[in-house]
Amino acid sequence: MANWRFYGRGVELAKLESMLQLRSQSRGFNAIRIVGRRGVGKTELLAEVGRRGSRDVPVIAFEIPSSGGAGQAVTDLNAEIDRKGMKDLLADMPTVDWDRDLGWRFFHIVHHLICKGAVVGLDEFHNAEHARLITPVKRLIDEFNSIGGCKPRGKLVLTGSHQQHMLRLFQADQPLYGRIDETVKLHQWPAATVLEIAREHGLLAPSSRFLTLLTAFGGHPKHWRRFVVGASEDRNLIRNFQEWSSHRVGARHSLRRSSLCYAPIRRKDTTTKRLSNWPRRTATCCYGWLRSSPEAPQRMNSL
Repeated sequence: MANWRFYGRGVELAKLESMLQLRSQSRGFNAIRIVGRRGVGKTELLAEVGRRGSRDVPVIAFEIPSSGGAGQAVTDLNAEIDRKGMKDLLADMPTVDWDRDLGWRFFHIVHHLICKGAVVGLDEFHNAEHARLITPVKRLIDEFNSIGGCKPRGKLVLTGSHQQHMLRLFQADQPLYGRIDETVKLHQWPAATVLEIAREHGLLAPSSRFLTLLTAFGGHPKHWRRFVVGASEDRNLIRNFQEWSSHRVGARHSLRRSSLCYAPIRRKDTTTKRLSNWPRRTATCCYGWLRSSPEAPQRMNSL
């Protein structure tokens, strides 16, 4: 299996670390949201922050389960705390009426972690509605933003892959409306990051293969990672696409007509349409670059 590391996202990583104030001695509470399309690297960005964290600023991130409700969420959260060896953070947690409600238990665990200065990341937060955790999270944010209680030094980070559902949770008629302090938005990788990955993993030659990958995957981190580490379904896609590539990839009109250049979109979704056109435009520039055109690298960096 090929080695895979954290690629790109320097600007977004610096922005998130600045919001989390990982190196500040006077930290206050913030509720932060990471947004972006499915597979664009939201979870990986949060995980990278965790890898760069320290014992003084522990980062605990876990997925809210799609089934099992609040009870499963509490179990998964405790398991993640154990896995990271941070059980001592809960050693002095006040005793409460655990039988009152499982959402109440979830609230107290996260509340105590944040009071201890931890960064708590709730991934797949769109599942919180099904798990009945929206009210506990709302109360958590409201309590930390009010005067009184502990003086929080930690942060709360929310992210999820179901963007329509995530957006709906923060609309004006929803309990969490107006409770997010800052937002980090992720897009697909720029061409420079894709080229960095291709060079590092030996994917630039032959040029037809690289252009096949670029046309199929664009700047989508999830697909590049699965291909590099050996996911069979993505490699089957490339094998099926290889014949088309070897005969027609050099023609601009073929790139326009390729069904792989366009992700399924709704007619009125102009944002998705703009993103799904990215592989075609970049592939056209890359083709010129691979044919030793000296101007192409500048054109690619301008995408």
